[in-house]
Amino acid sequence: MADSSALIFSIAFAAVMMVLGLSGLLRPVDFEEKEEGPFTLFYLEYVGKYTAVAPMFEKLRAIAQKVGLRRLGGVYFDNPTEVEPEDCRAFLGIACTPYEAKKHRTALLKAGLSEHTVPKNKYVQ
Repeated sequence: MADSSALIFSIAFAAVMMVLGLSGLLRPVDFEEKEEGPFTLFYLEYVGKYTAVAPMFEKLRAIAQKVGLRRLGGVYFDNPTEVEPEDCRAFLGIACTPYEAKKHRTALLKAGLSEHTVPKNKYVQ
């Protein structure tokens, strides 16, 4: 009986490890410092739980598609373990090259977005 319990445990453990490995959860997280910019972020201000940003990203995706852009992103200012989740702040927006910003500025501002230029700098990705 002990041998069959050990075999069942070994098979279950192997299956769990295989699922974790295939899902990528066992891969190391790689960070790299990379020089980026300048770029312009046309954004909406967000305050609330970071887990609830999807509707705002859908709105941004629709705006971006109308003008032929596709890079969405966010700048998250608060740590939700240190700030009440409903008070967490972020800029959610459409990232543009200087050329794209100049070309689409009027349409994006008319859509209700604010503009912020991010200088060339080193960023962690």
